[in-house]
Amino acid sequence: MSTLSSDFGRIRELVARLRVPAPIPASPPTAPAGTRQARLDAVLTTACARGGFSSMALCDAAGLPLAVIRSPIDEARLAGLTAVLDEALARVARLWEGPRPEALSLDIDWSDKLVFRAFTVDDRGYALLAVCPQAVDERGELELAVGAATALIGAGAGQGGEP
Repeated sequence: MSTLSSDFGRIRELVARLRVPAPIPASPPTAPAGTRQARLDAVLTTACARGGFSSMALCDAAGLPLAVIRSPIDEARLAGLTAVLDEALARVARLWEGPRPEALSLDIDWSDKLVFRAFTVDDRGYALLAVCPQAVDERGELELAVGAATALIGAGAGQGGEP
C-alpha cells in the first residue's frame, strides 16, 4: 500500500523530468488527414497555440497516450505520471466534501506549471496534461480541448476500425 508521501515523492520525481525539454524531431510523424488520430492531434495543436501551452497530451485511463504534442518526457514516463496524478486526484475527491474535483495544477518551477484535467467519455476515463507558463489561465482552453476530444472519442467509440 502506498502512502500519500510516497505518491507525492513519485510526482516530484516525474515532474522534475518535465524541466528537461524533449528534442523536437526534424519531421514528426503525421497521421493521414481526416483520421480520428489527425483530428485529436489538431485539437491539441490548436489548444497549444491558443492557450500558450508548451506541450500537451491526451491519455486514456491507463495513462497510455492517445495524442501528444511536444511531450517533454517519453511515453512510459507520461503514462506513469498520468496514473500517479489520476490517483492523487481520486484521493483528493475521496477527502473533499464539495463538488468532485476534475483538475490538478502543479508548479514545475518558478515560471511553468503542469495541469492535469480528468474527464470521462462513455464511462471510460481520460486525461489531458499540459505544460504552460504559470501566468496562463488555462481553464477555458482546457475545457474547449476536453469538449473537442470528448466529441472525437465518443464519435469513434462504435466505429471499430478507425484509429
